[in-house]
Amino acid sequence: MSSIFLLLQNVHNSVHVLPMKINYSEPKFYTGGVDVNQWSKLSKKEQKEALEKEWYVYYTFRNPKTGKLTVSFP
Repeated sequence: MSSIFLLLQNVHNSVHVLPMKINYSEPKFYTGGVDVNQWSKLSKKEQKEALEKEWYVYYTFRNPKTGKLTVSFP
């Protein structure tokens, strides 16, 4: 085999070993401490109290200046 082929094969194999850093995360919901999967099992009073709490969406993104993940809050 030619040396260029071996070089390309090594580069190809090493590319898949190095994981890429994520630039952002999936959006997540803060629901005031309430498990929304159990919503139908809550009483009407508990549902009302849960809806009176603050709910918001948050996510993380990579700060281009620092290179670190930063959480975005409302």
